[in-house]
Amino acid sequence: FIDSKDGGDIDRTIVKAGDKAIKQWFDLGRRAKGSKVVGLTILGNRTHSLAICNAYSEVSHCKFVGGTDQLSFEGGGGLVSHCQFEGAGDDAVDADNSVSWTVEHCTIKGAHDDGIEVRLHAKKGPITTHIARYNTFTECTTGVQFIDYAGDSRRRFEIHGNVFKNTKSTALDCTVHTSNRNTDGSPMVEEATIFGNTIDGCLNGITMAPRLVILNNIITNTKEKGIVKGKHLEAGARSIVDHCLFFGNALDYDEGVDLGKSIFTFDPQYVDATSYALSPGSQ
Repeated sequence: FIDSKDGGDIDRTIVKAGDKAIKQWFDLGRRAKGSKVVGLTILGNRTHSLAICNAYSEVSHCKFVGGTDQLSFEGGGGLVSHCQFEGAGDDAVDADNSVSWTVEHCTIKGAHDDGIEVRLHAKKGPITTHIARYNTFTECTTGVQFIDYAGDSRRRFEIHGNVFKNTKSTALDCTVHTSNRNTDGSPMVEEATIFGNTIDGCLNGITMAPRLVILNNIITNTKEKGIVKGKHLEAGARSIVDHCLFFGNALDYDEGVDLGKSIFTFDPQYVDATSYALSPGSQ
């Protein structure tokens, strides 16, 4: 694929861990910083399909099929771009134990658990940045899930320009590790900026935490709620929802969510339910 730029070469170049391998995954080790994996179909294994264990590696134009966790940041970070993730038995991207990373221009379909999962275990050191942008999450149980633990994980998040479609639970879920997916939200201390996303046809849109900035999103056709307040937004919380459009939801947002002055409730007029581009007549 590197030479041909033919997507068919991705389908024809297949790797899978051997059945007798002690560890059932491919591992970019700590001394492999700067390595690149490009243009492969990686068939799933019993644990991780591909693990990044160094501070920065790149994975691009790959297809991940089946298995349990498909790509994991095991103490590592880097760039994942233009990849397809299909049918993860657990998470498409497991970013629990990670340093700075970006996941962009990927399609994540049918993850049994999360499209991207991040467990917020407390750690020391500099703040790391974690970005998910321009991806499509479809038919996953949850799109992006932040699982909170006591303390500060020293992370900040940017979630923007993504499409979340038909998640069985919440498109973007803040939850506590002892109460996964109960829509109570979480008290996470990490900051997350969530902007420019389209959320359509999900069970719920976003569950709240105290330090979320939610701007310029379109949330449509959720079966329960567009924005779920949860139980952790105490007085003085800095979360805000503004410049967002709601349409066709069973309930747009819970009472008590801190709303700005630019909240809209009209039909966005999608051109189609694939690209979610807006028609010329859209406001």
